[in-house]
Amino acid sequence: MIIKTSNDFKVTAWSGGTTTELMVYPESASFQDRNFEIRLSIATVQVEESIFTSLPNVDRTLLILDGEIELNHEGHHRKVLRKFDFDTFKGDWTTHSKGICVDFNLMTTGDRKGKVKGMIIEKGSTMNLFNGDIGINCIYILKGEAEVSTNEESKKVNAGDLVQIIESIQGVCINAKTTTEIVVVSVKR
Repeated sequence: MIIKTSNDFKVTAWSGGTTTELMVYPESASFQDRNFEIRLSIATVQVEESIFTSLPNVDRTLLILDGEIELNHEGHHRKVLRKFDFDTFKGDWTTHSKGICVDFNLMTTGDRKGKVKGMIIEKGSTMNLFNGDIGINCIYILKGEAEVSTNEESKKVNAGDLVQIIESIQGVCINAKTTTEIVVVSVKR
């Protein structure tokens, strides 16, 4: 289990806001070189309308953390997203967005397929995740404090932290110390 904090993340500006890269896998890969298998990021969209960068051979899932956005994928579908709603689409689709939001992005390439889900765990509650799921599994702590445990270790996590379980079948138990909002990511081959 690896815990990353805001000090570990890379923040870049783009024409409509900022992007915080939480993780790229493998670690030697880069978004700029498009040689990643998995990329997790959070984008702050501060312009009312924009067109997404074309990303051929990339599968995308976008989940809203705050605000509201409408995505129009030309020739495919249109979807309005609010907190914890998500949309999955191909990176080379022509995608227009309308609205201001903070969103969580999962990008995968090759044979990697991923799922993203937003959840709220009430204070004092416990949740088990990833039991027997081999792959790249992550938990992003959006709000709150929790203790995350595997069979081998326990660690305290806070808002803004990312928990990574890489290519392991270990399950994870999360115990909310306060009401905690999380984003759960599971990527398989």
